[in-house]
Amino acid sequence: MDASTPDATNDATPFPAPPETAPGSDGSPEPIGQLVSRDDFPECLAGRLVDIGGHIGTVTAVVRQSIKVRSREGTTTSFNTHGLRRIYGPKAEPEPPPLMEEPPPAPRRTTLETPDPVVTRNVVENPDFTQEVRAIRQFAGERDFPECALGRHVDIRGFSGVVVEIVHRSLKVRSRDGVILSFNADVLRKLHGS
Repeated sequence: MDASTPDATNDATPFPAPPETAPGSDGSPEPIGQLVSRDDFPECLAGRLVDIGGHIGTVTAVVRQSIKVRSREGTTTSFNTHGLRRIYGPKAEPEPPPLMEEPPPAPRRTTLETPDPVVTRNVVENPDFTQEVRAIRQFAGERDFPECALGRHVDIRGFSGVVVEIVHRSLKVRSRDGVILSFNADVLRKLHGS
């Protein structure tokens, strides 16, 4: 899930130094999620102060399919623009099924067929946001991960919420505001499981 890589070199022509305040009126960093859906992304990031999952810095260059972000401490990190779109972009809404005048006939079962297995879902209906927020790395190294994180209030790279469901090795995390993001358990284990 990580779209960043440390970068020791700067092989692109840097943008002019940005003003002390970002395009926002108060000079605070702009969340990357508000910018990835723009038609002019990633070029629109030039010189902007951005927040990418808690990593705050100024975009100094756009090189092919990546951007270079320099933190206030002077560290430059590269982020893949496709990864940023995938992680922070809007999720596509599923298309509703077409309307039918009458339902199709149900398939007939023979005595040799077995019924479809019942899929049980373990869903946390009422997430507890009062519990202590714990970094995902405290769970990712456990033998029973991701199951041990179900129902826990976690922080994943700046996104805080309760793990409300685990579906096909993916954690669904709901924030206090009701935003639900999915995170791949295998990637989380790889990045945070040491």
